[in-house]
Amino acid sequence: MTDGTQHKTLALVGTTAASMLTFRGAYIQALVAQGWRVLVLCCDYTTDTANQVRALGADPIFYPLARTGMNPFRDCYTLWFLYVFMRRWRPHVVLSFFTKPVIYGTLAACFAGVPRIATLLEGLGYAFTDLPHEKKPFVVRFIRAIQVALYRLSLPRAHVCFFLNKDDPQDLLARYKISVKSYDVLGPIGVDCKKFSFSPPITKPLTFLFVGRLLKEKGIHEFVAAATRVKNQYPHVQFQIAGEPDSANPGSLTHETFVALRKSSTISFLGYVTDMPAVYAQASALVLPSYREGYSLSVQEAMASGRLVITSDAPGCKGTVLPGFTGSMVRTGSVDDLVSAIVTYVKNPEFVGEQGKNARTYAEKHYDIQATTAMLIAKTIPSKG
Repeated sequence: MTDGTQHKTLALVGTTAASMLTFRGAYIQALVAQGWRVLVLCCDYTTDTANQVRALGADPIFYPLARTGMNPFRDCYTLWFLYVFMRRWRPHVVLSFFTKPVIYGTLAACFAGVPRIATLLEGLGYAFTDLPHEKKPFVVRFIRAIQVALYRLSLPRAHVCFFLNKDDPQDLLARYKISVKSYDVLGPIGVDCKKFSFSPPITKPLTFLFVGRLLKEKGIHEFVAAATRVKNQYPHVQFQIAGEPDSANPGSLTHETFVALRKSSTISFLGYVTDMPAVYAQASALVLPSYREGYSLSVQEAMASGRLVITSDAPGCKGTVLPGFTGSMVRTGSVDDLVSAIVTYVKNPEFVGEQGKNARTYAEKHYDIQATTAMLIAKTIPSKG
């Protein structure tokens, strides 16, 4: 490979290849179609994922990154590697997303003199998510303080900082008095409404689906508690979970708790699923009682599939559905509210089809991946660039 001086070059700095392909695949394709060379930096490439990135027309680049932990020597090496990389390739634009890539990718780009630096925080993460009746352990509060300090060092060096919801810039920039050149709220990242096509919701039996990592902040405990209570009263109602614990996340279910839940007959565990359209096709509704999101992709996928959504009024969740039209919104952390919302659909199954159709119409208008990708490109790369 040669360096990037002969091309319009954009470097995407992320974490895992799977998340890059899921969240930035359409963005990469669109940039390549416009004549950009796209360098895709991830920390865990396999032969298969590298080939998938090449199939999009981009260059897969491995870089060393410890996704979790606070080893200063490893993180300094990440920063040095990114700096050397950017000095060699001289990208015209760098877009980083997720916490560590935003911090170290932005600093490296600034030190290397990259003309256009953008960041995208798709949520603030576990350290910034407060759970009721739970005081954050000292180590988590320490991690938050370190992250804030590093954000103060890095974010002001970016030309623009992107967020997905209105709460995140308030809870990060305003709360901690971090001054940035510019920030913008993007909203949903979008989904492929052809891939996630409409199908009539399943109503016999009514099936309520949870999608995501099995984390406390995703509301997994509230979902399990609500499922248990509803199942006791309405045995015919089904509950499913598509996802697995994340051992690298401090909010994850423990292995012992996960094993105990799998032995229960209340909920069916689907595990990690690659064919999500097929999962939504066998569900009646999505339930996401999360404590904080960026802008939930599962909500967008479910609505594009014609599934109503029951979610919380937490940051990144509120505003994603129209209560009574495309789903229901409940108080964050309230199992009683969650049970009440589910029972409403059990007693009125006709709402499932009606609100599912409304959800599809809403998704076509607001969540289409082509429109959201074009918007991100326009905001990342101003016309003068």
